[in-house]
Amino acid sequence: MPFSGGKIVRVSLVATKGGRSQVNTFHYDLSDSFISDHDGDPQSLADYFRDHVRGDFAGAFPSAWQIQPVNVIEEIDPLAPTAPRSEWSSGAPIAGTGDGSIDLLPSGCCTVVKLVSEHVGKRHTGRCFVGGVRTEANQANGIWSSSVITAVTAYMNHVPKQPDIAEGVSTAEANWVVYSRTARAANQTPYTSRITSFIVRPEVHYLRSRANQ
Repeated sequence: MPFSGGKIVRVSLVATKGGRSQVNTFHYDLSDSFISDHDGDPQSLADYFRDHVRGDFAGAFPSAWQIQPVNVIEEIDPLAPTAPRSEWSSGAPIAGTGDGSIDLLPSGCCTVVKLVSEHVGKRHTGRCFVGGVRTEANQANGIWSSSVITAVTAYMNHVPKQPDIAEGVSTAEANWVVYSRTARAANQTPYTSRITSFIVRPEVHYLRSRANQ
């Protein structure tokens, strides 16, 4: 069976430098309209991130890094893994706008943000690893400075929790969610939990990495 009532999409913000990349992803549950034919428009969601979120993301990287166009793609459904998926993009590559001065920290240093949802439990709690390239002045004894906490908080505040991305009279919604692939694969509901708030952790963490990144 397909995702019920609409589609699950993944929004990606990507920064690249040579063969290295850093990615932030956000899952959205696009609920279709029940009172008109105006359903949620993933292109509008991509455009929103381009205009309201990508600038904050770029501010965490020096100009040597390229911030790629916003990418939105339908998530793979574990119950229908071969189903066709659509993809949308918005914007052109832009340079990072952050501090490129000396005493840079390793680019893997990041801030962890806990994502709190309307449901309790490990499957319904998310984390966002907000990376970038910071300087030694941005931390002291493993704790981020207030300027970094403020910047990360502003970035997360600009991530839309429930934009209406349908034109005309519509009940369509685009809810920012924690998406549990495990629950979906087991056909357990709820497999998405609407995010209601977030907590920025002050400690310096290190990004999880994959080969060639």
